[in-house]
Amino acid sequence: MVTIGQTWHLLPCPALPYHPTPGSYPTRNSCSLAHHPAMASPALKELIRPLPDYRSVLRAEQTKQKERKDAVKPLSGRSGKNGALAALPQVTDAKKQQQAHQYIRFKRVLSLTRSPLGLPVVADVVRSKTYRAACPVLFYKMYKTNVTIVRATLEAAGFRETTTADWSLCWIGQHVRPSILEHMKPHQFINHWPRSYEVSRKDRLCHNISRMATVKGRHHFSFIPETYILPDEYSMLKDQLEKKLGRLEPSTVIGPHIIKPQASSRGRGIEVVDKFGQIPTTGKVVLSRYLDDPYLLNGYKFDLRIYVTVLSFDPLRIYVHEQGLVRFATEKFRSNLRGAAAKYVHLTNYSINKHNPHFEKNKDDKVEDGGSKWTLAALWSRLRALGVSVAKVQADIDDIIVKTFISVEPAIAAAANTLARPSKARCFELYGFDILLDSNLRPWLLEVNFSPSLSCDTPLDLKIKSTVISDTFTMLGVTAPQPPANPSRTMRGVSQFVSKVSPTRPHTRAFETRQPLASRPAPSETQTKRHIRQLHLESQRMAGTGWRRIFPSPDGGKYLHLFEIKRPSDEAAVAFLLEKEGGTMSRAFGGGSNVTAITGFTDTRRRPRSVPPVRRVQSGLVRRDR
Repeated sequence: MVTIGQTWHLLPCPALPYHPTPGSYPTRNSCSLAHHPAMASPALKELIRPLPDYRSVLRAEQTKQKERKDAVKPLSGRSGKNGALAALPQVTDAKKQQQAHQYIRFKRVLSLTRSPLGLPVVADVVRSKTYRAACPVLFYKMYKTNVTIVRATLEAAGFRETTTADWSLCWIGQHVRPSILEHMKPHQFINHWPRSYEVSRKDRLCHNISRMATVKGRHHFSFIPETYILPDEYSMLKDQLEKKLGRLEPSTVIGPHIIKPQASSRGRGIEVVDKFGQIPTTGKVVLSRYLDDPYLLNGYKFDLRIYVTVLSFDPLRIYVHEQGLVRFATEKFRSNLRGAAAKYVHLTNYSINKHNPHFEKNKDDKVEDGGSKWTLAALWSRLRALGVSVAKVQADIDDIIVKTFISVEPAIAAAANTLARPSKARCFELYGFDILLDSNLRPWLLEVNFSPSLSCDTPLDLKIKSTVISDTFTMLGVTAPQPPANPSRTMRGVSQFVSKVSPTRPHTRAFETRQPLASRPAPSETQTKRHIRQLHLESQRMAGTGWRRIFPSPDGGKYLHLFEIKRPSDEAAVAFLLEKEGGTMSRAFGGGSNVTAITGFTDTRRRPRSVPPVRRVQSGLVRRDR
């Protein structure tokens, strides 16, 4: 225990093994503070001088309690209960009152020794503040889940697990409740967006895409097979089949269709049917036309697991990772095969095919094109060798991902703006897009996975998923929360660009929309400046990782007319990247001084690193998920 100024300060820290108890008083030389990291705290810049013995403070407090009745004078001039209720305390000895308050705060600080925080802490009991040391430890929390790869990655980066609310990142295994978002602090991150079921539930995804196809045109949203939500759309399905096939009987062959529960995952409850009588009339399922002409490799059907993360819905910011998985069926494809063995032919889910004796498990992460599971890079290499335009296939997949999130953006953005405003909480989410290529190499969206599986059953799984997780945390910046730059300087530097995308001036043809400029709400310049700065910071952190941004992008103007709600921040982000394309950041802003003012970095050619990025964990650090 040391005394600083006229306050009591407690320093529980492994570097200071001395933990005082009431009644013991160390001198100024009892422990050395010369090299203690907490010396950077403002409270320790005052002179160190001794205080009177705390027993005198205790006696003053006891005396105050005894004299309380005498110190209370009735305002009404009467005595008794009625007069005492309207009385105000009149303490004549100001010094005793100050000492008593110091003692009360001192007792509260002493309680820290009973439950040490595990961090160097300086408690200023007069100002009722606690100062963290210059080298804090970041905490993470696992809630309703136990993902080993996430825990191992964070702990390898120096995070510590906590069960309290003092965390920097929370990894939750279910849909996030509004109460959690409302109590979050601005520096905290959580791995789900509110109402993310709009894209992950099969019925909601079908509903949102069908709505957009009706409003914006079916040629824009024709990337999912013909789908019906049952039992709500059973009569619609029956009418369509009668138009094609005539009178329907239970034995009428309707062609292959696939049935999936509306809210299931990992291949549970999936069936392939081809007769009208096999369509369920009860139960909440979705019925989709089965794609019976898939692109085959070595005679096997396969699908792609694309990892996507969304860091913002207002404005929309979508990133796709270069690493992914290619999952093969374990029996050669035959379109007319039905029965129990058909699931190993028509379904590519790993959770189903791993039970087939023909499943080939990958045993070496260096072999990326062997077994029943490949890496995405291995697939692109194979397609290039076959003369396929991989760039076009990737562009088509990116187009599907962007339009999928545009279809759900109004609902999720509204919930996020209400519950997870940037001043209260920071959300992000990792999605798993399942894409199927048909015989013409046209990609089709099968489903979007909420909380895609991060289990590492094979060395290849560990290699891919650990890279995705570590790159995600690096791009978020949770490893090194930095104090904000000078707001006035930042706002001045970005004003030049914001004026270029103001609704008072016409946009280029790339940003023409169906909504007249005069009818749009005026953008908030402060918000637009903040969004542009955040976009640039993410670009800096993204360098060196496997993430690439697909929206906003320099050619993102072609998507702006598809948004149901026109947001100036989306237009500003696209315009910002369009000006940046073909030149440096300095050229986009008209000078290097503006770049420094906007970003706070003097050299925009290199990625600034206050701390090393999060590294992916090795196989020896991760156990198989339970």
